[in-house]
Amino acid sequence: MRLIKSLDNPNTGLRFAHFLKSKHIETQVDIGTNKDWGSDSYGTIECHVWIIQENQLPEALQLLDEYQEDPENSKFDAQVNEGKISVGDPLK
Repeated sequence: MRLIKSLDNPNTGLRFAHFLKSKHIETQVDIGTNKDWGSDSYGTIECHVWIIQENQLPEALQLLDEYQEDPENSKFDAQVNEGKISVGDPLK
């Protein structure tokens, strides 16, 4: 399992994760509050998108580049009911 992206907007993270799922790339999303006292972003919501299968990492990184170039593109509007996204408990 490999962290592909950390975001400050859970909706953005979930949208990207659903898009990856629609491409048959298994993901896990961890959403929680940053509890690192030394961090400038202490207390903010964080969303971490993980790729489960390491062999899918190159394709996921390519799709991430495309997403970051144009995140509002409708091609990233994957159907939410195409499969469940694993949402974990981050920052324990």
